[in-house]
Amino acid sequence: MNFWRPKRRDEQDEPGLAVFEVDTSLLARKTIYDSMIGNPTELAVLVGLSPISDEVDAMEREASADRLSRMSGLTALIAFEASLVAQAAIKFQVANLANIDDHTVELIEEAYSAVAFSASVATLSNLLDLDIVRLAGD
Repeated sequence: MNFWRPKRRDEQDEPGLAVFEVDTSLLARKTIYDSMIGNPTELAVLVGLSPISDEVDAMEREASADRLSRMSGLTALIAFEASLVAQAAIKFQVANLANIDDHTVELIEEAYSAVAFSASVATLSNLLDLDIVRLAGD
């Protein structure tokens, strides 16, 4: 899969975008680890990736922790926005459903919020790692 990113200063022979290729199975594995959903080695196999050794798993976990630490200052904002999107989605659905109790609404909202948070964190982590997005000061 090909992506583009702004050229780094050391690549600035001409302004513009740099195109690069990314191994989608590597990207998928990084996304699974960075999403913080369950056991990443089991989830990877469930989505069709090859199993990995305990040693590779340890390296993947460490790399994920490093990627996530780069964006630790953003997690509160991401959590807020994930919760807001979840609330909006469930309010829309509840308005169109009959006989749904408050407890069920709360459970669905929590699930939506967790999915939105995990997807947002993993996506931003990968965008930073691929140098497509940069944090101020990087």
